[in-house]
Amino acid sequence: EEPIPEWGENEARLPSTERIKIIPIISWNNIINLNEAIGKSNKKIATIGNISDKSFALIMNDHSMEPLFPKNTVLLFDPFKKSVDRSYVLVSLGGGMPVFRQLLIDVEHQYLKPLNPDLNAYQMRLLNDKDKITAVLIESRINYEPEIDDNTLEESS
Repeated sequence: EEPIPEWGENEARLPSTERIKIIPIISWNNIINLNEAIGKSNKKIATIGNISDKSFALIMNDHSMEPLFPKNTVLLFDPFKKSVDRSYVLVSLGGGMPVFRQLLIDVEHQYLKPLNPDLNAYQMRLLNDKDKITAVLIESRINYEPEIDDNTLEESS
């Protein structure tokens, strides 16, 4: 065990700007045309980490993934991150509107699972060949305000 060194006045305490990425926040309505939505988004959010340039954010629009991801949680996704067992993923079911679920892998089978125990109608679903994992969750930010405050989001010029 060693003591934590004291910060000098001239030492940087924040992450370097090379690690900070600004990614677009897109709406659920525009997610089917993901590349177009990313290019047209006028709201942005900053994140830190090793993520791709095609990363994006969504705002959780329902209660299906509570209690871990309540409504209005900001979800940051990377379409190039590899999914593994228990990843949280955005999945296009049969080419339709994507859903946000937990991925469970059992040997060669992949299942989608909503987290909210109150939603018995949404049972685990086996993924098939027509379903496509669009992106993998890399970060989430819970917003405790009833509505997302647009002042916290950076407007692009």
